[in-house]
Amino acid sequence: MKTINNTTRIILGITILCLAVFASCSKSGSDDPTPPTEKQFDVYVAGGVIGGSKTARYWKNGEPTDFAGTKNYPYSIYVSGTDVYLAGAGTDNALGYAKMWQNGKQTHLSDGTYSATATGITVSGGNVYVSGYDRPAGKSMVATLWKNKTAIPLTTGVNSASAEDVFVVGNDVYVAGQENKTGKYVAKIWKNNSVLFDLTNGSNNANAISVFVSGTDVYTAGYEYSGTKQVAKLWVNKTATSLSDGNNNAQAKSVFVSGSDVYVAGYEDNGVNKTAKLWKNNVASDLPGGETANAVFVINNDVYVAGTGSNAEGTGARLWKNGTPVTLKDSKDYTATSVFVVERE
Repeated sequence: MKTINNTTRIILGITILCLAVFASCSKSGSDDPTPPTEKQFDVYVAGGVIGGSKTARYWKNGEPTDFAGTKNYPYSIYVSGTDVYLAGAGTDNALGYAKMWQNGKQTHLSDGTYSATATGITVSGGNVYVSGYDRPAGKSMVATLWKNKTAIPLTTGVNSASAEDVFVVGNDVYVAGQENKTGKYVAKIWKNNSVLFDLTNGSNNANAISVFVSGTDVYTAGYEYSGTKQVAKLWVNKTATSLSDGNNNAQAKSVFVSGSDVYVAGYEDNGVNKTAKLWKNNVASDLPGGETANAVFVINNDVYVAGTGSNAEGTGARLWKNGTPVTLKDSKDYTATSVFVVERE
């Protein structure tokens, strides 16, 4: 009988180990016939028609969902888990309300005494935050933040004011808006219910329409009147950059920061035609067929813009992905006001 000496045993052991490693590497290598799973996303777009008999709606991946009432207008959409939230305004029994909807269920945020509007919505830490404005009896329009449906006035009602957008990071709540101080509207930012800073000095009318916080920087999109035209503006903290040249009226409507890139959606109006614009790092591009760009959202290196534009069906709500129009079913006569994108589970 032959015996296996120690040297032979070592050689055999090394050979078996190498074969095992090779087999393992082959299974996990480039020859694996199973490709990696591509990420899938659901795209939500809010829209409505001012006046008329058409109801407000949102689109999910291009398919419309209407919600109750014929005179509702949503300005903002936010998706958290399986819940779809919208904020806007509407008329019930001849009374105008600031409203929010959660999965189609309507909530009045104001009492209907005076016209009120909800402009923005976000969900963080199980809390629902809504920006907007209300007008209590005997007061001017009050910039308002609703937290879990409870109103928090940001201004006193002595001066007319409005809150246009809300952004939450950690425990800090930022609100963008405007207040009329000396006959002119001042663009401003509130943080945790107190004024963080004014963006303009009150010499010209201005409005802060959208806010986004990244790191220690507060980005705000809006406009300031030059004396003859509205100039689209981007503020980083309190430092302003003009996105338009002042030859035509222009507004920056939405800002989104992704990595080191800053995206701003808006429009320019030459008095005859409006052109939807997307600025990336202050460089403008036109959106094909677009008249207004009202919202921008960036995820997975894809840039989504919602607004209004024209195609063979006529003027209606439009969505662009990386500058290419995306079909929204039955969108004629609607305006797309907001877009939100989530990764599909």
